[in-house]
Amino acid sequence: AVLDYLRVRKGIAEAGDLNRINRQKRMLVAIFDKIKQNGLLPSIPGILDAFDGNMYTNTTLSQTAALAAFAYNVEPDSIGMYSMGGHYKNIFNWNFVLTDQKARVKLIKDIYGVDVEQYKDYTSSAAQARWEKMRAPVIKERAEAALAKVKAKLDADAALPIPTPTPKPTPVPSTEPAPSPSESTEPAPSTSPTPTPTVPDGGSAEGAAAGIRPLSVSNPLLSLIALTGETQYRQYLPDGPVWALYNKAVAECAALGTQESTEELRAANDQLIADVQSLCSTLGIPLSSTYWRVNYETDKSFNEITVDFN
Repeated sequence: AVLDYLRVRKGIAEAGDLNRINRQKRMLVAIFDKIKQNGLLPSIPGILDAFDGNMYTNTTLSQTAALAAFAYNVEPDSIGMYSMGGHYKNIFNWNFVLTDQKARVKLIKDIYGVDVEQYKDYTSSAAQARWEKMRAPVIKERAEAALAKVKAKLDADAALPIPTPTPKPTPVPSTEPAPSPSESTEPAPSTSPTPTPTVPDGGSAEGAAAGIRPLSVSNPLLSLIALTGETQYRQYLPDGPVWALYNKAVAECAALGTQESTEELRAANDQLIADVQSLCSTLGIPLSSTYWRVNYETDKSFNEITVDFN
């Protein structure tokens, strides 16, 4: 019930998040009051140690113990909390609030009388730059795997013969004079069809002349021709659009990550995805809806709590 109280929010807009933050603040004060009343402040280092690698902090064990000792002289009613405002931004596949750095500097100055610098990396542009740099190696790796499948399909197609147009004979005008209306032509005598000889089961070599094709062909292409009676031809010619798009995607993949600006890297990331998706769709290679996703949530280095003792 306590976790539900801390996590629930009505909507994902700013009001829902801010209301949840205020509830979490009140709960932290209540937990602190309970720990202090029950004499559990010395157990705080052990409580933090129970996270066992699921949380990172820059405070040492002795510093954490010192904070616990300091808390003995802090009354819950004297605890005040402040929230820094900012603006919402969808990055890293989530909605984030990027704090107003000018307001942060002023808030710290007003409360603690300390001058601090703005965090240059906590801006929207810096976050977007980091996101595209996180996407690039994932997209590159996934593109290389998909392009290998594309190349295998194109190589198999390249082993087939290229169709050649059948030449049509040029009609030659007849030199025989046309018969006059007065001349009568007698119909040619009809001839009876020659009966086709019956071929017994397990027929001899004459069966080939009767339309029976041998099946003992080791070449797959010739086997297919023998079974269907049709020759399989190339679908993707070397100078065609599919090979051109494949070569373009290979070059884009090799150059990914060399772009100088965030905008160029974002465009390169998106273009490579679009081209590989198009190739796979054309050649019938399935890609899941999460194929290009950056699963950074499993990286524990993002779950950090840093304390500035100044």
